[in-house]
Amino acid sequence: MRARFTFTNSTQLADQLNPGDPYDKLCPVITLVICTFVLIGEDDHYSHRFCDYDRDHDIRFTTLRELRTLELPKLRHDDGTDLWDWLRLIAAETEEEIDMAVRSNPDLREAADLVKEFSADEARRHAARAHQRYLCDQATLESHAREQGRHEAISTVAQSMPVEQVADIFGITPDEVTAIVQAR
Repeated sequence: MRARFTFTNSTQLADQLNPGDPYDKLCPVITLVICTFVLIGEDDHYSHRFCDYDRDHDIRFTTLRELRTLELPKLRHDDGTDLWDWLRLIAAETEEEIDMAVRSNPDLREAADLVKEFSADEARRHAARAHQRYLCDQATLESHAREQGRHEAISTVAQSMPVEQVADIFGITPDEVTAIVQAR
């Protein structure tokens, strides 16, 4: 898993550049891994921050790559940090555990209410997904209708004008005009 997360982090960094782009276009990539299993078995800390660093000379090589791990099974004793409180909320499996997290940190109330709402109301989640699919379907239908209308206009105009002129008007190639006309 460590190799997988490192690969993902490195790929996200490399994918920022197109051939010929200068390296100064790179933005830092921070990969956040929240584990429901122990990833770093070498110690009991639930949070780790890995970066390109020379610990022998205390020099940070670059700030471009960073990998942070949060291991939920290692949450044992409250260390007094906001991070611990948030992870406790994330790890909560019951409404009682969610309420306990909020009692210890009232700033979590809004997030806890959302967790409860979405966890308790499966029908609402399904309705939200169905609505999202409906919106995507509608956008697809509208896009298809616009494209069909555009093709109809190109075919109509192509009946009375040279193909090159139609291509200039619609911002496409003469081959595309010919293909559209032949498809109708």
